[in-house]
Amino acid sequence: MRNPRRWRNIALTFLVAGAITIAAVLRLPKDVVDETLLVFCLLAGVMATLFGALVALDAHMQVRSEAALRAGKDVLARWHIDSSAWRAFIALNTELNRAADARPNELSIRAEIPAQGIEVIVGKSAAQIDGYVCRLSTRFALEITGAQLKENGAGPSYVQLDLYHPGGKHVDAKRTCLRFPVAPGAQRDAERIVAFFGGNQRGN
Repeated sequence: MRNPRRWRNIALTFLVAGAITIAAVLRLPKDVVDETLLVFCLLAGVMATLFGALVALDAHMQVRSEAALRAGKDVLARWHIDSSAWRAFIALNTELNRAADARPNELSIRAEIPAQGIEVIVGKSAAQIDGYVCRLSTRFALEITGAQLKENGAGPSYVQLDLYHPGGKHVDAKRTCLRFPVAPGAQRDAERIVAFFGGNQRGN
């Protein structure tokens, strides 16, 4: 999730608006307002409340993960990618995503390429790449099924964590990945990340 604080604020707005709508509908005299309109407003309020609560909780967890990474808690590695290397990785990532058997990269890449480059921070339970936060703890219905350091010759090297989301009764399981570039000179740090997540993988 990118900008989790912003999403948390938006979700809380939906939560409050939904709760107010429900309270208002329940207080309205039934003989004054059309019953169909009342039901519609009540359903809208319930949906807004549920949506707001779920997204606010998820965004809050993302905010906590981001704060922990910034504070250096359980950080495995961090490095800086300059703008030219970041541009090269974006091109490579696009190419990799087009492969027939490719796992889609969960990393949200913004259109703008910062002139100062981007920061990569990877911890034991979350990663942040250019402001995008991805939780990696297996407590959150996630399995890490593989971890590789890919050397790409003259192109950018990258780490790929293979992710499996089991899904549920109404949600299909899906296989994705988190793929991010490795800075020159950060190979040992990248190997530490791969060793940690490769040793803790729970399935195939």
